[in-house]
Amino acid sequence: SRKLTEFIRDRFIGRVIKDIRESAQLSSSTTAADRNRLAELVPVVLQKQLQLPIPILQSTYSIFKSCEELCALVKCLPPYAGDFCQAIIDLLLKHRESCNKLFLSIVERNDSPGTSIYSNE
Repeated sequence: SRKLTEFIRDRFIGRVIKDIRESAQLSSSTTAADRNRLAELVPVVLQKQLQLPIPILQSTYSIFKSCEELCALVKCLPPYAGDFCQAIIDLLLKHRESCNKLFLSIVERNDSPGTSIYSNE
């Protein structure tokens, strides 16, 4: 029974979590194309469908959908809830890091790195 649980965790659960992380499309890269992709807003049609009063980032919506998938798996496969919850935490931390980098890339002056145009406070 323990061997089966470990096999499922290693082969199936690990693969599912990897696929969901990839679908969230988080990138640690700081290229201009990646920053632009991270800064894209959800389409207006989707914003209205979700009944959002203000636009949100496309990357935030991707993270939300990925976390929603992982929450559904917690309910379906309770013995592996810890793995899925850890994956949610990892996604949220990585998204926070990406948003932080995006913010810094917006407020930092290109001609003198480390000097901000705006205060980080």
